[in-house]
Amino acid sequence: MCEGADVNLGAKNGVNLSQSAQNSSNLEQNSQCNSANLDKNAQDCGVNLNLDQKARQSLERDLAVAKSKLSAHTCALVRGELCVTSDLHGVAPLMGFIADGLDLRGFASADRVVGRAAAWLYVCLGVRAVYGAVMSHAGMAVLRDHDIAASYGILVDEISNRDGTGLCPLEIATKSAKSVTEAHAAITQTIAKMRANSAEK
Repeated sequence: MCEGADVNLGAKNGVNLSQSAQNSSNLEQNSQCNSANLDKNAQDCGVNLNLDQKARQSLERDLAVAKSKLSAHTCALVRGELCVTSDLHGVAPLMGFIADGLDLRGFASADRVVGRAAAWLYVCLGVRAVYGAVMSHAGMAVLRDHDIAASYGILVDEISNRDGTGLCPLEIATKSAKSVTEAHAAITQTIAKMRANSAEK
């Protein structure tokens, strides 16, 4: 279904669109949620899941294809014939999509880990459905509160840090977030602090 239309965002942050991918979808580089208008854009991206049968079947097909990509990628987003994949870890792919201004409204996404922070970024991106191989209760709540279909392989109470010694710092940072603006700012600031601390070691 998606052969010849893959967009792979690998170790580099640049977006490399194949010609076939460019022709198969109107990917507008308009930075939908990367501005001071994050809340309004997220609201505009919101999805009413009262879909007719044809639209629901289409969404289910997109999600099934996205899930099939997880064996080779850390996350995959699908809409029709277009697939966008990344091999980066954590929220790096989602932050990259936002920074690059990819228009991913209406896509279905499959991700290896979806906690609260990732869920807020998916709200910003305006996707219609998210599957998490591992998803936290908080992540599921954020998605469903914003009319995004949420499904999972394993549902957990919380997302741990990479060392398994405590909570993921991004989950802590977004715990009190009430909007996309607050969540995005908290994630950005926390990542900057983590990088600065790492550089000092």
